[in-house]
Amino acid sequence: MGSRFGDSAKNTFTVGSSVPQNTGLAFPGPFFDRDVYPTEYFLVQALTPQFSLLLGKLTIVNIADQTLFGDSAKYYFANLNFNKNPIALTFYNTHTIAAAGVWTPTKWLTIAGGVFDPNTQASNFVAHAFDKVNLYTAWIFSYTVGGLPGQFQPQYNWTNKPKIDLESPFGSLSLAQIPSAIGLLLRSPSSGKLPINHKSTTWGTIENISQYLYVSDDQATIAEKLKSGQPLNGVGIFARFGYSPPEASTVTVHGSVALFAHGLWEARKYDSFGVGYYYNAISNDLKNSIKRLTFNTASVNRRNGNGNFLRFRPHSCDPVHSKLSTHLGSDCRSGVQT
Repeated sequence: MGSRFGDSAKNTFTVGSSVPQNTGLAFPGPFFDRDVYPTEYFLVQALTPQFSLLLGKLTIVNIADQTLFGDSAKYYFANLNFNKNPIALTFYNTHTIAAAGVWTPTKWLTIAGGVFDPNTQASNFVAHAFDKVNLYTAWIFSYTVGGLPGQFQPQYNWTNKPKIDLESPFGSLSLAQIPSAIGLLLRSPSSGKLPINHKSTTWGTIENISQYLYVSDDQATIAEKLKSGQPLNGVGIFARFGYSPPEASTVTVHGSVALFAHGLWEARKYDSFGVGYYYNAISNDLKNSIKRLTFNTASVNRRNGNGNFLRFRPHSCDPVHSKLSTHLGSDCRSGVQT
């Protein structure tokens, strides 16, 4: 089950952030703030000791982009930008219906892949399920350095669910439609119909690496704790990188790095703290489209005497317009948690 009760999204999404800074705002969905939903019901079945199938509805943000640590807001950073790569939000809602396989040919390699539904929400079951798809794969390489566990995980996702073409997002717009158009580009729900241009397919890649620098647990318990998802007592570092083309992804480049410590003192074995830095590069195509909408760098024509219409044309850089232009800056944050 998933639920959240509190202020609406407009009061809880922090100003200047491309994604919710609090991981809890993603559950059961960013706009479900007074609801309780059944969010996970799935089957995992082993067919051989090395191969398993996963079928059902699951919380995708808890599965994709895993590291050895830094994924759970319960134990680690509360900021979603440290727990997950925000580029994943280009392709998925919080939940998805999936048909996937997991193959472990050796102890140091796990390969996962499958078909995931991009339309699933906490509030629906099979609404428009698999009318479009996400094709996702992840390769998990596990290793040790001086007896300390580490992990490298490259991931790739392709989708044929249409995305707004951020390079040229709209057809002809009336002046009254411009505020709604800007809001839609900034991920606010649109109350009216707009002439939207779409990209038919897009893709994204995410890579992360995590390495323990010190572990105080007994060596005999490390493998079992990692297998069951329990945090080790020690100090480690993780880093993430992600890329998705700027014409279809609001966040086109993401990077983060953090140092994390957990359970260093026996008397306070559940305490954790860390320090980190993340960087989100906002799509230049999105920035330029908003400039054209907000600073009159497009022509306004009179059509049949019924009203003014705006048509997109290449951005002009004459002195008057350049003085009016501003930039949507990249969203950079550093975070400290105690």
